[in-house]
Amino acid sequence: EMTRLTLAIVGRTLFGLDLSRQSDRAAAAFGAALVAIGRRGPGKLQVPLWVPTPGNLRFQRTLHELDALVFEVIARFRAGEAPDADSTLLGAYLESRSPVTGLGMGDRQLRDEVITLYLAGHETTASLLSWTLYLLGRHPDIQARVRAEIDALMPGGLPSLEQLKSLQYMSQVVHEVLRLYPPAWTVARNAVAEDEVMRYRVPAGAIVMISPYFAHRQAEVWPQPERFDPERFPPAAVAARHPFAYFPFSLGPRICIGMQFSLYAARLVLSMLLKRFEIHSTGGAQVGTCAAPE
Repeated sequence: EMTRLTLAIVGRTLFGLDLSRQSDRAAAAFGAALVAIGRRGPGKLQVPLWVPTPGNLRFQRTLHELDALVFEVIARFRAGEAPDADSTLLGAYLESRSPVTGLGMGDRQLRDEVITLYLAGHETTASLLSWTLYLLGRHPDIQARVRAEIDALMPGGLPSLEQLKSLQYMSQVVHEVLRLYPPAWTVARNAVAEDEVMRYRVPAGAIVMISPYFAHRQAEVWPQPERFDPERFPPAAVAARHPFAYFPFSLGPRICIGMQFSLYAARLVLSMLLKRFEIHSTGGAQVGTCAAPE
């Protein structure tokens, strides 16, 4: 349900289109693509995509499905189905011109931009919302405090951006969820020069895997790291912590471009849900966790 919702949000906000009828196809295709990409991760045998292995054939079918979805979005947009086309990101892409050549984006570049926005704009937010609902269902006291803040600061209907910014405790809850269950549990970076990290030599050009999931569970930085505790994130505590202790959206010049979009979308959805519903955990099962490596 959260995936369908966030796909609809991306369609309306970035493309100006109602993509609800495509949500099941898109969710299935993106899910299959993420699994396939995970199987081709660093440290694994990289079989060239042209080799017709069963896995490669599945991946190629998935890419064809994603291309069909994305080119359908572009075609609908160009056909005038987006009533506010000029105010959308896709509209800006179509109007953009290279300062060097004066040319606009070709279909392939436009496809690459759209598919990135389509995937990154919904998958991380859906994951964040799902884990938040799971944890609020298991912690009714924290849920009650979030709801009280919403009722106090948002007595009316749809909240404004300023009202969303004022939800300090909800922000702490969201950041604690991201600490425990970052949507991207690991990120990859290329070493631009030779280095040494914790006595390990890192050659230039190596792929370095960095894991927010494990970094966020270091007990010397996060006491009782498996405990869900939004009190880790009031402004004073955040300012006192090392800036690299917490990075659910990565850090530096390559930090996730959609970070603020995801955080505000999550606050908006949670505000509207918790004004109408109480979240209850169904059954006693608890999701397990992986211990941080030594």
